[in-house]
Amino acid sequence: MLQVLRCFETIGSEDSEHELGLKLYQSLFNRRYLIVMDDIWDTDVWDGVNHFFPDNNNGSRVLITTRPSNVALQLDGQDYVQMRFLKVEESWNLLRGCVFQEQGCPPELEEIGKEIARKCGGLPLSIVVIGGLLAKSEKTRKNWQHVLENLTSIVNLEEDERCFRILQLSYNQLPVHLKPCFLYMGMFPEDHEIRVPTLLKLWVDEGLVKPVAGKSLETIAREVYLNGLVIRNLILFHSMGNREFTSIYNCVA
Repeated sequence: MLQVLRCFETIGSEDSEHELGLKLYQSLFNRRYLIVMDDIWDTDVWDGVNHFFPDNNNGSRVLITTRPSNVALQLDGQDYVQMRFLKVEESWNLLRGCVFQEQGCPPELEEIGKEIARKCGGLPLSIVVIGGLLAKSEKTRKNWQHVLENLTSIVNLEEDERCFRILQLSYNQLPVHLKPCFLYMGMFPEDHEIRVPTLLKLWVDEGLVKPVAGKSLETIAREVYLNGLVIRNLILFHSMGNREFTSIYNCVA
């Protein structure tokens, strides 16, 4: 709710949940809108806010994503789409794009690369995290074989545990200077969006950023530390207007 309201007006720190809901209703009234509510775990969340979304029969939509199928069935939506896992070829295309971007994959890595993609179990999050790891490490058969062996040991785990273990694998491969910054993200609640300037200042104040001649600590924090984690797909980054936010994956919080 707060994220939507920030698009339209300034939010008072003393506003109650009901007052925020009314502001949301007024801001959306007579607008055609698309609201995305991501990763809802029970219907109580929807029941608490749905009456703040005006229904003016103007084509507005609310898109809800959830992992538990029973939540989707309990919602009063008209369309229910169950997302499938990626096929092996789709997984490989995604992994290859993460690692090599527009460049082609060397022939000697293609077979083992496809096997790594298959071990990710069709989960996009697992694939992009492994892709971030491979992109920033040695592109050799020996290194990729090491990654494959680690994936083989976790392939039969439950989905959430597998994602966590893959993130753990990527964390273990991080440069030493990035590890404290990644761990620092764990102090924030799940789904909490952190303003990038605030995060950079916190890292600097905590002494996590090492100085480099000719650059401010905030610049180093952004260019080396923040970008290092984003490039490896270990944290999420997005902008809203001229404001930048970052957050962590649910299985890390």
